[in-house]
Amino acid sequence: VEGALKCESLTRSLLFHNDNKKDTATTATRLSAWTIFQLARHAYTTANFGIAHDLFTQKLLSTSSSTEKSYLWLSALSKTAKAEDIISKEGILGVSRASMLLDSSIAHIQSLSSLSGVGSQLDDYGGDDDEDED
Repeated sequence: VEGALKCESLTRSLLFHNDNKKDTATTATRLSAWTIFQLARHAYTTANFGIAHDLFTQKLLSTSSSTEKSYLWLSALSKTAKAEDIISKEGILGVSRASMLLDSSIAHIQSLSSLSGVGSQLDDYGGDDDEDED
């Protein structure tokens, strides 16, 4: 719990609640997209789903999605984090809304899979079953 609170406090102070616009711009420039992704991942794994969603949406999707693949991936992560946040805050009452977000996230991942040709790459990786090995 203490680690989660530290994560929330640090993330919010670095990225969201900085009144000085010059400091905010400096902080955003200083933190790379990879660092922000790591913060979002840490927030997600410590059940700070709202923070993870904010980071994915406000800091990564708006600035770092340079390719269709990265947009689909970050969007899926953002939607999943939002769904988790809804369930953690609303419980059973939020399941319907969360379910719609998760369906959308799955659709993004399926689109990403078809763009990447993951299925064909996995088939190629497994080798040809018709070949005889001596």
